[in-house]
Amino acid sequence: MDVLKHAVHTYAARHANRDGLALTPVPGLRMMCVESPHRDLHSVYRPLVCLVLQGAKMMTVGREQQVFTAGQSVIVSADMPVVGRIV
Repeated sequence: MDVLKHAVHTYAARHANRDGLALTPVPGLRMMCVESPHRDLHSVYRPLVCLVLQGAKMMTVGREQQVFTAGQSVIVSADMPVVGRIV
């Protein structure tokens, strides 16, 4: 996992916009690199796989809140309104 973390961090650091989002040449593949806790982000997740490589991500769906830490993943199989935050 260290090789993957290093590759993602290096790519994101070079290509990320000021919100930490880095687009890639692969359609639909995006990377996010945030160095410190971030504000709540209200959005609709389309089907996706989110790999948490370091730190933690908090997701709120309805009244349910989950925290995903380094080494865990999130799989969303249908459109889902969420509030997400890097913690």
